[in-house]
Amino acid sequence: MFAACRPCYSKSGLCFVSNIQFPLERDFTLKFKTILLGKELSAIGSPVWSQEAEDNLFEYGVKFMMAEDESEELMRTLYELQLKMKKNILFADGSFTDKTAYQYFDELTGQPNLAKVDFSQYKRSKF
Repeated sequence: MFAACRPCYSKSGLCFVSNIQFPLERDFTLKFKTILLGKELSAIGSPVWSQEAEDNLFEYGVKFMMAEDESEELMRTLYELQLKMKKNILFADGSFTDKTAYQYFDELTGQPNLAKVDFSQYKRSKF
């Protein structure tokens, strides 16, 4: 489970918040899927930095692993999104929430005190 944090995305990566503690290892990958401007977008990446945000929530920076043409297509979509959001502050053509990360996970899990899910000791041999 994750929620995007501050508007922080680019053709090379993104920032997100999760209640899951992921390892910072190159061979550990995450797949992100969303719908923006009527298009389903998908990207695979590895967490490259993290910090504990609040109450068992973790903020991550992810570096995408994608071909240059996929990266350019993502940038075109993000640029188009940025233009539309500047014209209409209430723009909602995508998977957005107006909740804080804590509110989002509280509502999603139904748990007022989030339990920490720890994958930081992930070892490839266990899977």
